[in-house]
Amino acid sequence: MKPTVVLFGEPMPVAAMQEAFELARNADVILVVGSSLVVYPAAEVPLVALRAGARMIVINAEPTPFDRFAQIVIHGRSGEVLPQIAALISA
Repeated sequence: MKPTVVLFGEPMPVAAMQEAFELARNADVILVVGSSLVVYPAAEVPLVALRAGARMIVINAEPTPFDRFAQIVIHGRSGEVLPQIAALISA
């Protein structure tokens, strides 16, 4: 039985990547969570959004090569950071 994820070394589904690029081209903001942003073609999605004028927020435990392009960078574990952000938003 195979999970509904793309395992390392497997190609990304073409339709899903095309949709991701289209959404990125139309985004005002792109939120990147828990990604090293070093594996392509997925790492290209935020770049497409940036080129189209979107702002980027990065939440990741470690620095990424794209941190310098982000409006906001939060270095922390997504499982800890996201609940804190959600609590601030709902307060």
